[in-house]
Amino acid sequence: MNIGQRTVPVSLNQGESQIAEYYGAVGHVTGGKLIVTNQRLIFQPWDMSLAQALVKMGCKALGVPHSGAVNYVVGKLKGIIDRSAQGVGDIADVERVGMARVTSLPKVGITKSDGSYAEFGVVYSPTTINFSSKNNQVRDQLASLLQSTFM
Repeated sequence: MNIGQRTVPVSLNQGESQIAEYYGAVGHVTGGKLIVTNQRLIFQPWDMSLAQALVKMGCKALGVPHSGAVNYVVGKLKGIIDRSAQGVGDIADVERVGMARVTSLPKVGITKSDGSYAEFGVVYSPTTINFSSKNNQVRDQLASLLQSTFM
């Protein structure tokens, strides 16, 4: 695993197996991996615990004034980003949403059988710029895989 590519771990259910893995995002601040299994789509956010520890250590070493406030903010950010991995099962519909642009990622829209809806941004790699056509291509691959697996 590369530095900076640790995700919050998630356990697979009995009889569940991983089919594919993509890079993605939920909202504008939570990046991670989208794991397609034979039972669900799992979003695994990046594990930010190392970043939190480094910021705290740097603030302490530099003697940053009000470092308690910095630790509070970093803790809040970690709480927002480093939530537990989530699975989306009972997929009823999959759609392609938007195209790669400077300010947004192409997305897959997932509708569950209970009517709830979620969108996941998709990127070719963590370092691919938003407007790259590679992002559209990998989003289309993911959407096709989800449709063939769950519909």
